[in-house]
Amino acid sequence: MTPIPHSTDYKLTPTNPKVWKKRLTERIVIEMKKNSIVIIVALVVLILGTDVLGQNRKRPEVSQLAYIQKNRPTIYLTFERSGMVKEGLNNKKSERIWLRLNNNSRWGVRIEASGGNKALEDARLYYDMIDVKENLIVQHGCHVCSIVILGSGKSILFSVPSEDFSEESALRIKFSYAWENDLDVIAGLEPKHYVFFYSNNLPQN
Repeated sequence: MTPIPHSTDYKLTPTNPKVWKKRLTERIVIEMKKNSIVIIVALVVLILGTDVLGQNRKRPEVSQLAYIQKNRPTIYLTFERSGMVKEGLNNKKSERIWLRLNNNSRWGVRIEASGGNKALEDARLYYDMIDVKENLIVQHGCHVCSIVILGSGKSILFSVPSEDFSEESALRIKFSYAWENDLDVIAGLEPKHYVFFYSNNLPQN
């Protein structure tokens, strides 16, 4: 009889232990390489797929989260008018400037205020006057006043003497957000927030 030749494939035959062990090792290495490639490809697909989904998902813009009107700052001051008023016991005439503090954020803000002349303004607000280098010129601080919350989308009208403004000066009002801890704000543990109105934003006579 003609002897049957040995197969050259990776049959795990026990007739030759050394060959059997070598072929088993080669088979394990090949399978591990195949599995590694499959795992790497799967990870790449997963990462790319997640990135594509993330790009396709519509993310809200910052303006949608923080602002009511996206073309305006969160907190800002606007000029309303100027005019002469009678003040004091002698009804002395003086020129005043009316400004409006606007809350364009989606949170309330705390400000220092007290009762004003209701015929002329909503309240009296407290402010600093500074120069272009932010050096303090004059401070109209609060001695007896209240901390009021200006609600989201609300505004408050107040007036200041026109003589407070020089050519290169600015008015600033300190405020804090209602979500900040008020005790931490008083203790100086929260950042200070200011809103500014510059003299060059006043209408030119």
